[in-house]
Amino acid sequence: MKLIASLICRNEAQRYLGICIESLLTFCDEIRAVDDDSVDGSHSIMKKLGVKVLRNDRTEFFEHEGRARQKLLEWTMEGNPTHCVVVDCDEIIADGRQLRKSMEGPSKWGVWSLVMEEVWKADERALSIRQDGGWQAHPVPIAFAVPNMNDRRARRHYIIPDRALACGRVPAGIAMQGNRGATPSGTSILHFGWTCEADRDERYQRYVKHDGGNFHANTHLESIMWDGSRVHLSERKWPESMKDVKAGMLGRING
Repeated sequence: MKLIASLICRNEAQRYLGICIESLLTFCDEIRAVDDDSVDGSHSIMKKLGVKVLRNDRTEFFEHEGRARQKLLEWTMEGNPTHCVVVDCDEIIADGRQLRKSMEGPSKWGVWSLVMEEVWKADERALSIRQDGGWQAHPVPIAFAVPNMNDRRARRHYIIPDRALACGRVPAGIAMQGNRGATPSGTSILHFGWTCEADRDERYQRYVKHDGGNFHANTHLESIMWDGSRVHLSERKWPESMKDVKAGMLGRING
């Protein structure tokens, strides 16, 4: 088994990039990334940590996410993985060793799901996971066995949907198999993208500009900025795998 983690990065140096990569290195054989014209030192951080990086000389992700993710997919396949997991730079897999163990076992469709948990708040004691509307925890099929690329049918489905936004992060064929019945991995993926309140408005404005309700319902976009009294949260303990990085995460969240 050769498990490669695949990610796109743009200006993540001051957020969770280093912690994300170091976590992935504990259970992945290789990390491959597309650096989307970062200007904040993200590229240097990734190279220093041993990530194999393909660098864009101009930003592509917000112009057309589907084409940017297709480039990432092709770059990842150059590493000849048998298995892949696709993550974002503001995500941490709660138990990477459990994910790997699950992927070493059988799966009817060769796709594994992780439970996506949106971390809305965090403190020393616990993580607060958003559970209302489109934010509630749900399985995402983002880990998969790489199909035989000599199979013409497999190649035809092994592309990212050509959409400017909301294209998904895995090839169309993998998404189709995942919808048929992904194998639960037994772990979750924690998304910290909205946890820092100081970043929330900027990220909201960016989504509204590039989406405008074309790919995500306006009500979902508007819920990003809801008053706290309207947001439903549940608590979970910090994963054991994050005990050594908790202080660093809180520093970034509250910084």
